[in-house]
This record gives sequence, C-alpha cells and structure tokens, in this order.
Amino acid sequence: MAENPNYYSILPANVRYDDRLKANEKLLYSEITALANLHGYCYASNSYFAKLYGVKKDTVSGWINKLCKFGYLSTELIYKKNSREVESRKIYIVPNSDKKDLGENCPDPIPEKEDTPPINIGETYPINIGEGTRYKSEDNNTRYNTTSINNLLHDDEDENLHNLEKVLDRVMNTWNKLDSNIPSLKSISPNTKRYRLTKLCLDEYGIDYLLEAINKINYSKFLQGYSDRSDFVINYDWFIDPNNFSKVSEGNYSDSKKEAVRSKRQGDCKEAIDLAERMRQERFKRILGQG
Repeated sequence: MAENPNYYSILPANVRYDDRLKANEKLLYSEITALANLHGYCYASNSYFAKLYGVKKDTVSGWINKLCKFGYLSTELIYKKNSREVESRKIYIVPNSDKKDLGENCPDPIPEKEDTPPINIGETYPINIGEGTRYKSEDNNTRYNTTSINNLLHDDEDENLHNLEKVLDRVMNTWNKLDSNIPSLKSISPNTKRYRLTKLCLDEYGIDYLLEAINKINYSKFLQGYSDRSDFVINYDWFIDPNNFSKVSEGNYSDSKKEAVRSKRQGDCKEAIDLAERMRQERFKRILGQG
C-alpha cells in the first residue's frame, strides 16, 4: 500500500500552556511536529526556520535549546566521516514530556558556524528512511495548518515578539511621563545599541518589569537630578545598560519611604511658612496704608 502521510502540526496541552515558553517557541514546536510527522524526526536547519519566521539563526537556536531544556525536543548531530565537523542535525519530538526540565543536559542544538546545510523554500533536503537517502520536496514537508498557527498567534500573543513596536511605544510613553528634568526618549530605532539592549531586557524580564523599573525612577531624587551632592541626571541609555538596570529595578537608588515622607513634610512646612510670611507682609502694607 502506498504511503500517504498527512503533514499536520500538533500542539499538545502541556506545551501550549507552559508559561515558560514564548509564543514563537510554541509555534516552532508545532512546526517541527509537522516536519517530523512522517519519519519521526525533522531535518530542517536553523537557516530554514530563521527565514520562515523572519528572525536570526541564533534566535532559532535559542528556541530549540529551550524546548530541549524543558524536555519537549531532543537533537542528534550527524558528523562528517572521520571528522568533528557537523554535517546535519536531527530534531526529535520527545513523547509524553510533561514539562520535564533537562537543565544543562541539553546541548546546543547546533553551533552557529556549523549550522545544517541552508534550506530555501522550494528546495529539497535529505530524509533518511532506512536504506540510503532520498530527497523530500520542501514544499510538501513544510505544509502546516495555517488556521491553527494563526489561532496560536492570536491566543498566545507575546508582546515581546509579535507587538514589539507597540511595546516600544509603551516604553517611550512611560519614560516620557517621568520628571521634566529627565531627558525625553525620542526613539528606539532598530540596529542601534539602545534597541538591542531594550530587546534584551524585554526578552529577559518582560514588559511589566521594565515599566515598573522606569516608574521607580520617580522615587529617586538622585536619578531625577535633585541631589545636593551630585549633578547626575538619568537618561534612557544609562538606564537600559544591564548593570544599571538591575540596580534601578531592585530599588537601589530609591529614596526610602521615611525620607520621601520627611521630604514631603518639609515641603509642606516650607509652603506654610511662605504663606504666613506673605500674609504678614500684606497686613503690614495695609497698616501702613491706613496710617
């Protein structure tokens, strides 16, 4: 009987609802299930996935690493004969993974410089099927349920990956609501150090934590440039530097509640004294006018 495989993707509940995974990592897992459906493993390279999702190869490598780490995938590197040079890679779906965490036992799926042969849409790539090697049409092997993927993107929307422009707008809006003494943030443009560090921060901490760190600047007279001992005023590029960000986010520069309350009381007291002095002077002027 002729073999008529169905190229469909699978996204089991334990992967779909794993909060440790981002939307694109879940989407990649689903894609790999489709590619591995016939022979039990996927031969596609990081280059292929990078072109498919419009990202860099090292980003794909990170996604695969994470899926391996949590026990959803395993990889096998195929080396050239009598050599340690990687020729290709097999990616396997781990059955009944149920959120296993392999930790450091998961190797890097494939080194960047030893990536599997580049695959372009429309080309072919080898699939081992027992005796010898045959070539499977890329067009056939990359079919997937478009509706399911669109639903995945909708249901598991990840701000960091799919709404980055909106996320960066939120970052700029929050920053520009800080004290007027702080330099405003005009843009976070791609291909800049500012953009790379912001993206790194978002990937590691998430948008909520980043916005919370920005708001903590409101509780630091030093960062706002109101310290009697320093002329320093924070700016965004200083803030988003990883070393500085960790200190700000942990509240290392924040005034204590006691200091903030005392400062407010001192301010209120000064206003009261000024008001009393103005009233005294007005009374004195009226007395002189009557004389």
